[in-house]
This record gives sequence, structure tokens and C-alpha cells, in this order.
Amino acid sequence: GISIPARKKVDRWNTSTKADYTFMGHFHQCRNFGDIVVNGSNLGVNAYALSIGAEYEPPQQAAFLIDKHRGLRPLPSIWVDERQKPKRNGG
Repeated sequence: GISIPARKKVDRWNTSTKADYTFMGHFHQCRNFGDIVVNGSNLGVNAYALSIGAEYEPPQQAAFLIDKHRGLRPLPSIWVDERQKPKRNGG
């Protein structure tokens, strides 16, 4: 997965210039690690995603708000294709 390489890279970056949050894209995996947010892919699975071993995820865009008192507030992902939106428990 992306968590360990992302954490190592951001920790190195933060030694010279500390960032409260780091936002990344192009990893075809939508993940929120608190201070690191990795965007999903609006394209969904494709040849590149398969070549890097990314798990299948429907096309999506990470969403969040940043509140000056409470920090990063994650929101549900924005689904690019409504037909691929995961179903909630109970239908």
C-alpha cells in the first residue's frame, strides 16, 4: 500500500518545511491518514493502476473541509459514476 512510503516521504519533507497537511494525487487509492490525504482517481481502475498494484476502487474524488479550530474534517468521497457508488448497509 501507499501508507508507509507516503509517511516516510512526508516525514522527510517536514524536516525542512513543516506542513500541517499534505495532499497527494495520482496514486489511484483514496486514503486519509490524518495529516496526509491521497486522492483517488476520477478514471477509476486502468492500466496504470494495475501496473502499480493498486486495489480496485470506483472512480472518486476525495472531499474534506479545513476548519481553523478543528482542522481537517473528512467528508464522504464524491463518486464520479453514481452507478458505481458503494451501497450502504441495508440497501
